[in-house]
Amino acid sequence: MSKVSDDEFYKTLLESTLAIPWRINWKTKEFTYIGPQIEGLLGWSVSSWKTAQDWIDRIHPDDREHTVSYCVRLSDEGVDHEADYRALKSDGSIVWIRDVVHVLRGGDSTSELIGFMFDISERKKLENELVELTTSLEKKVEEEVEKNRQQQFVLMHQSRYAQMGEMFSMIAHQWRQPLNNLSIIIQGAFLKYKVGRFNDELMLKLSHDSKNQIMQMSQTIDDFRDFFKPNRDPKVFIVNASILHAMTLLKPIFEQELIIVETQLEDNVSIKGFSNELEQALINILNNAKDALIENNSNKKKIISIVLKKEKDNVVISVEDNAGGIADNIIDNVFEPYFSTKKEKDGTGLGLYMSKNIIEEHCHGRLSVENSSRGAIFKIVLKEESLSIIY
Repeated sequence: MSKVSDDEFYKTLLESTLAIPWRINWKTKEFTYIGPQIEGLLGWSVSSWKTAQDWIDRIHPDDREHTVSYCVRLSDEGVDHEADYRALKSDGSIVWIRDVVHVLRGGDSTSELIGFMFDISERKKLENELVELTTSLEKKVEEEVEKNRQQQFVLMHQSRYAQMGEMFSMIAHQWRQPLNNLSIIIQGAFLKYKVGRFNDELMLKLSHDSKNQIMQMSQTIDDFRDFFKPNRDPKVFIVNASILHAMTLLKPIFEQELIIVETQLEDNVSIKGFSNELEQALINILNNAKDALIENNSNKKKIISIVLKKEKDNVVISVEDNAGGIADNIIDNVFEPYFSTKKEKDGTGLGLYMSKNIIEEHCHGRLSVENSSRGAIFKIVLKEESLSIIY
C-alpha cells in the first residue's frame, strides 16, 4: 500500500466532505483555493473560480446586491458571518447555498477569507413545503369558519395550529446551537489543517464532537415529536450525568468565548423523570448565561457556576453567572414567550419560556430566577415524589 503524506491525507479528507472549502485573498480579491466538490454541485470548474467577481456573477440576480453588500461590509469590518443565497449552476438552474465565512485580519485590515459552502436546497424545499402546508391549513380553517359559524370550533383549530407552530419554533431554537457548534468545529479543523497542526488525535476529536452535535439534533426531533403525547413512562436517571452531558454539548462555544464553568455536584443524585427534557432546559439556561456573559463581561472573566444538591425530598440545580444580573424592570418577564433582550436576529425569546414549560408542566417542578451579588441565578427545584407520576 502506497504511503501518503499527512498533507495529502487531510486534503483528501477535507475534499471528500459535503462542505466545500474555499479561500480568497481579500487584498487582491483572488481565490487561492476552492474545493473540487464545487464542480459537482454547481457545474463550474475549479479553474473558473479566479476572483470574487466570479462568485458575484454566479449569485442569482435577485439575491446578488443584498448578499454582496452584506458580505463585503462584514468582511471589511473583520466580522465572521454567514449568508444564505441562491447560486446559479452552469446549466442555468438554481442551488441554495449557505456560506460560512471566517475573516483573517492582518494589522488593521482584512487579509484573507476562509469559508465553507453548504448545499441547503433540501432545507429550503422543506421550508417552502411547510409554508404551503400552513397556507393550506389556514385556508381550510377559514372555510370551516365560514361554513359552520361555530366559534368553539374555530377556537379549537386555532389552538391546535398555535401548538404546532410553537413546536416548530422550539425545534428551530434547539437546532441553532448545534449548527453553530458544528460550524465552529469545522472551521477550527480547517484552520489547524492549513497551519499544519491537524493530526490523527484532532481528527478523532473532530469526529467525536461532530457526532455529538448531530446526535443532539436528532434527539431533539425525537424529544419534541413526543413532547405533547400523554402516557410516557418516566425513568430513573442520574442528574449529575445529565448536567455533564449538557455541558459537553456546549463545550465548543464555551471554549471559544473563554467561559469558565465551575461545578459543585453531589454524587449519584438520581430522580425519576425525563433526562432529555431536563437537558434541554439546562442547555437553554446555560445558553442564556453565555449570552449575558458575552454581552456584559468582555473585559473580565466569564464564569458560570452550577450547583447540584438535595434538600429534603427535593433535588435543586442552580446555575449562576457573573454577568451583573437582570434589570429589575424586566426580571419578572424573562419566562414569557417571545420576550428577549437580544437583537431580533440573535434571540427568539423562546429559550427560557421553553425551559419553564418543560420543568413545570412536564416535570412538575419549579424554575425561578433571582439576582445575586455576582449575577443571575436560575434555580430548578424538582420534587422526587411528583416525578413518579405517569403522564
